[in-house]
Amino acid sequence: MSEKHIGEVVQVTGPVLDIRFPEGELPALLNAIEIDNHGEKLVVEVAQQTGDNMVRCIAMDLSAERKQSTRAARSPFRSERSA
Repeated sequence: MSEKHIGEVVQVTGPVLDIRFPEGELPALLNAIEIDNHGEKLVVEVAQQTGDNMVRCIAMDLSAERKQSTRAARSPFRSERSA
C-alpha cells in the first residue's frame, strides 16, 4: 500500500464533503477517501476537483455527524463503482 496523503474536511453539507489536501496530493476523480472520526470510518468518493487543492466528495454512508476539521486519508484505491 502506498503512503497515505492526509487532507482536512472543511465543509459538510449532508452527504457532500469538501476536503482540502496539501498541494500536489490531490486525489483523482472516483478515488476513495477514508475518514476516521473518533474510531468510526466513513468512505467517500471524489466527485469533483473544485480548485484551491480541494475536492468535493459524496459519502457512501451517513455523514450527518461529521464535523469540519476532521482528518481524511486518501486511499490508493478507486471505488468499486468506477471499475
